[in-house]
Amino acid sequence: MTMPESKKMYIAHIRSNSAYPTFRSLIQIFGVLFIGLGVVCIITGIVGAFMNYGKNDVAAITIGISGIGVGLICIVLGRLVTEVSSMIADIADSVTESNSSSTTTHSINQDSSLGNANTFSNPKDSSTPSTGSFSSNKPLSEEDQETRANELLHVAKGHLASGAKDFAIDVLREIIRLYPSTRAADKARSSLKGR
Repeated sequence: MTMPESKKMYIAHIRSNSAYPTFRSLIQIFGVLFIGLGVVCIITGIVGAFMNYGKNDVAAITIGISGIGVGLICIVLGRLVTEVSSMIADIADSVTESNSSSTTTHSINQDSSLGNANTFSNPKDSSTPSTGSFSSNKPLSEEDQETRANELLHVAKGHLASGAKDFAIDVLREIIRLYPSTRAADKARSSLKGR
């Protein structure tokens, strides 16, 4: 069974923007080491079998089969553990992305009800939304509006990539409602016209 292209794109997206890059690197290193160990076991089994062939045929066959068997088990386990560990990291990244998206969407609703209060701790960094860090009720500058609208556009793209089309449309409408004069709102309008 082949995976739909949208799922492949989503997995590539969460893997390239992983919150756990060290863990993912260790997964790959562990997988390569385990597969390497399996290859060494297979080679050792074959060499041991040839070295004992003619001297003790039973020992040669036992060594060969044991080495090859252990090597194949190491290779299979290396691939299996790598795949399972990647799935765990994918789940963690997906949950993190989903929760950050819902936190951002929650912040939008708070933002609109509090007169565009500052809901993000650093408006220049879309990766660090914070919940409830309302420092003022001042209107946002054009630059901050553009930044927030772009953050929301990114959230909408994430929803679309994960198959949550309705959520993506809701976020696009919020961009237009909250930040109508931004370039992101123009992009949101054209995206909604295309649907």
